[in-house]
Amino acid sequence: MAAKKHVPAYKNPDLPPEWRLDDLIVRLTVEEKISLLSETAPAIPRLGLRPYNHGNEALHGVVRPGRFTVFPRPTGLAATFNPALIRAMASAVSDEARAGHNRNRGRMIGGDFGGKYNGLLTFWSPVVNMVRDPRWGRTGETYGEDPLLTSLMGSAFVRGLQGSGKYIKAVATPKHYTANNEEHNRFSCKAVIPQRWLREYYLPAYRACVAAGAQSLMAAYNAVNGVPCSANHFLLTEVLREQWGFDGYVVGDLNSVPLVMRGHHYTATLEQTAAACLKAGLDLDSGFLCYPALAQALADGMVNIRDIDRAVYRILQGRMRLGLLDPPAMVPFNRIKPDVIGCRKHQALALKIARQSMVLLKNAPVVWHGRLARAGKSMGETPMPHNKAPLLPLDNSRIKSIAVMGPNCLTYKHHHYSGEPLNEPITPLAGIIAAAGKSVKVTHVPWLSLDAKGFMVIPDMYLRPAGGVETQQGLAGEYFHNHDLQGKPAGRRVDARIEFHRADQQPDPMFASTPLSIRWSGTLKAPSAGEYQLAVTCGGGVRLHVDGRTIIDNWDKREAGRDAAAVTFAAGHEAAIVLEYRDLPDRRVEEGVTAAVKLEWLPPAGAMARRSDPYLAAAAAADVVIAVLGTNVQYAGEGRDKFTLDLPAEQERFIRRVARVNPRTIVVLVNSEPLAINWIDRNVPAVLEAWFPGEQAGRAIADVLWGKHNPAGRLPMTFYKSTAQLPPFNNYDIARGRTYMFLHDKPLYAFGFGLSYTTFAYSSVGLSRGSVSPGQRVIVSVQVTNAGGRDGEEVVQLYVCNRRSRAPQPVKQLKGFKRIAIKAGRTAKVDIPLAIDDLAWWDERAGEEGRWVVEGGAYEIMIGAASDDIRARATLNVVNATGQARE
Repeated sequence: MAAKKHVPAYKNPDLPPEWRLDDLIVRLTVEEKISLLSETAPAIPRLGLRPYNHGNEALHGVVRPGRFTVFPRPTGLAATFNPALIRAMASAVSDEARAGHNRNRGRMIGGDFGGKYNGLLTFWSPVVNMVRDPRWGRTGETYGEDPLLTSLMGSAFVRGLQGSGKYIKAVATPKHYTANNEEHNRFSCKAVIPQRWLREYYLPAYRACVAAGAQSLMAAYNAVNGVPCSANHFLLTEVLREQWGFDGYVVGDLNSVPLVMRGHHYTATLEQTAAACLKAGLDLDSGFLCYPALAQALADGMVNIRDIDRAVYRILQGRMRLGLLDPPAMVPFNRIKPDVIGCRKHQALALKIARQSMVLLKNAPVVWHGRLARAGKSMGETPMPHNKAPLLPLDNSRIKSIAVMGPNCLTYKHHHYSGEPLNEPITPLAGIIAAAGKSVKVTHVPWLSLDAKGFMVIPDMYLRPAGGVETQQGLAGEYFHNHDLQGKPAGRRVDARIEFHRADQQPDPMFASTPLSIRWSGTLKAPSAGEYQLAVTCGGGVRLHVDGRTIIDNWDKREAGRDAAAVTFAAGHEAAIVLEYRDLPDRRVEEGVTAAVKLEWLPPAGAMARRSDPYLAAAAAADVVIAVLGTNVQYAGEGRDKFTLDLPAEQERFIRRVARVNPRTIVVLVNSEPLAINWIDRNVPAVLEAWFPGEQAGRAIADVLWGKHNPAGRLPMTFYKSTAQLPPFNNYDIARGRTYMFLHDKPLYAFGFGLSYTTFAYSSVGLSRGSVSPGQRVIVSVQVTNAGGRDGEEVVQLYVCNRRSRAPQPVKQLKGFKRIAIKAGRTAKVDIPLAIDDLAWWDERAGEEGRWVVEGGAYEIMIGAASDDIRARATLNVVNATGQARE
């Protein structure tokens, strides 16, 4: 009888995981161990370890590789106030991720990934940074300004993405730990935060995600109280592991490890940097790697082999929990089939979430003032009579024509961290046309973005890719892993905007390789006649060809800067365009030089004024105008903060002219961050905040405008009147007037605000007990009646305030909420639990390190429809507390 083949312990799935991991680590050489501490870990064939990439994205759908379902952006997810729905979305996302993984199992993934990525079940999501200031460029990636809402949404995402059981479906990586809130100085930002607000405001969402089982966590670029987050032992070890019990691995943000030295000047050498980060608790290096220097740091005694083994253990534990070290048949998620990607169930879920995310900001009757009526007559319009009913919802039996205009009519997603939909997306324009039906004429006036005030990145609406379908926008990109566009492209894709920066933007696997050369091709449509300045701003070589003529040739360029050339176009001319770029062939990232390229233009002078005429004519001729406004990656995103809350100036000028011509104007906002739309709020009868609603955008927007869905979304952050209501951008002390918790001025729209097509009345608030102690909980109850004529949903919000505390406390703070559907004329009893321990605050004066305390005394319980719309109040008495209230 043949001898039984010996199976190494690490390959035996019947053994405890810790035994298996210890056995595997012992078999690794030092060089192999260090190689595993990389975002793109290489294969170790002799041990059966495949290459693995730890850096995919899935904020609201899988980003790569391929096409998947695209759900609403996170600010819209937060506006649902429905954590269970977000958990369902995250589960759908990881189902699609597993399906894509199963489809590609056993081979390296080419195409969009240049042939170097494998695995891709590890996601750098969700973003649970707090929006202490809406000028932050990455506001749209978050769940807003409130720690409870963000904690519930973030933990729901983690649970949905990872699933439960012996294996996890995917790895969730909450980021950016912590207080990553500025882009203009993102690589050197030094946040100074009182310990109390660090504990009470900036950290709770991460703690909730850890409690939900997050397998990974990403450290931020910035420093907190003098120490870069990637080298911050207090944050990464004392708080995260010793106090919260986190047992996963920590990854640095892209290039955050070398930036400890180059951005913060916290260390002097790569060896010191790698050692400081590893010993602080950062396990995985990402981007342009610093951890290879650990070999020398080990030889010099800066680290020991136990430090390296600890990090390797944590990282391989993640792969083991994914089932990547076990026979595929043992992992149930390996049976998820590719046909789940973009399936009807997921499309329906995307629509449901988009509908629930919509926030109706205003809905009033139309008022035709004398001057406006005369303006309408001058354009051939017959003013409609006064109507006491609000403008929305629309009724096709009462209107004959609609004019649709604005820059975001065809926009459904933000280009940062958004994947491409497998199914044809429904744009706002397409949804409006479908809802209008055959009885209502819809006129669309294409947006001409021609501000002519300075060079701007050419918007995708004027670009068509070579070989693409007519509806595609952007240019076709061919990516080469050499400096001379030689051989077969390593990857191809359509890029909507030619605006790339290796250091200042989101991780992009296509743009990360070096050496790199790229050829973009397609057509450029001139919206107006005249002389255009076409420009390429880049660090690297560049050639630009228009209609077969080379207008820019600086292929051996060595310094970053702008090259420009004048070209005259006739209106509507579609010019063949080819842009060729290569990164700097003889410079290294370690020397502070990085790849970047932007394709820009300066429109003809006077084009802005000329292009207004078709808008005004169409607006005057229509019964109703739907203006789809907002922002995009040009105004805010990774690497780009906003320094105003206003609409872009050309949009502000546009809507003022249009609304004066036709007061029956509806503004739909497609954006990610609060906007100070003060003039619109005063002068436009209906305003809908749609966020970036994902692939079902148009259907969801139309369902709300026509009343098929009664809106119930709520604002997850304050909409300020202007930046004058905000403290300085670099002030991290939220008690200095930040968020609804400490804002004493009246905002434009308050946190938690949102209108409905029906009305709700609150009555009979009660507490399950009037006196409680720490460790207990109370049920807050209220009767809510749908007093209107339509079925609808209400988001009942519970706020608490301790006005007699011995320390400054928020004016009010959200401690619970419930979204509930109530039929017209019906009453529902709403119960919201309140844990008394959630009333704790961090007392910095209690001992050397501080502690959590719950003060005794009377707490004000507030129930309402928004933070500024409190409908009922009660008093709760807390006894046997750990802290003493002010007498």
